[in-house]
Amino acid sequence: MLKLSRFSRYKKNIDSLMIILLLTLFAITGSIVILTGVKQYQKIASQINSNFNIRTANSYIAQKISTYDYSDGIEITTLSDGTTDEMITALALNSNDNNTLYITYIYYYNGWLRELVVNENSLFSLEAGQKISQISSMDISLDTNNILSISFVDISKNKHLVKIHLQAAKPHQTVIKQYRQ
Repeated sequence: MLKLSRFSRYKKNIDSLMIILLLTLFAITGSIVILTGVKQYQKIASQINSNFNIRTANSYIAQKISTYDYSDGIEITTLSDGTTDEMITALALNSNDNNTLYITYIYYYNGWLRELVVNENSLFSLEAGQKISQISSMDISLDTNNILSISFVDISKNKHLVKIHLQAAKPHQTVIKQYRQ
C-alpha cells in the first residue's frame, strides 16, 4: 500500500508538471503569434502611408496643372535664395485675379513637395511653402509635344512619373526668382 501511495504522488507531480509545461508552451506560442501580427500590422500601415503620399502627390500635381492649363498659366522656373548655389526647379502657376498676378509655386524643398502662393515680385522663403507630401526628390520637364513630365521619388525610394498633355498653356522660358530666408 505504501508503494501505491508514492506512485500516486509521483503521478500527480508529473501531471502538474505537464499542465505547467502545456500552459507555458501555449503562452510562448501565443506571444509569437501576437508579435508576428504586430510586425505585419506595422508593415501594412507603412505601405498604406507610402501609398497615401504617392496618391496625394500624383493627384495634387495633376489637379493643379489641369486647373491652370490656359494661356500663360504654367511656367517652369528656377528658384534660388541668392546665398547658396542651390537652384530649385519649380512649377509656377499664374493666375490674374482682380488685376493682381498671383503665382502658385510647386516645388521640392527639404524632403517635401511644397506649395507657396505669392504676389508677383514678392520676396519669399522656400521654407514658407505649405508641406503637401513627403518625397525625396522631384524633376520637372517639358517636351516638344507640350507634355509636362514631373517625376518624383517617394520616401521608399520608388520613382513615379506624372505626364500631362497641356492643351492651352504654353510654358514660358525658365527664369530665376530670388527669395529671402
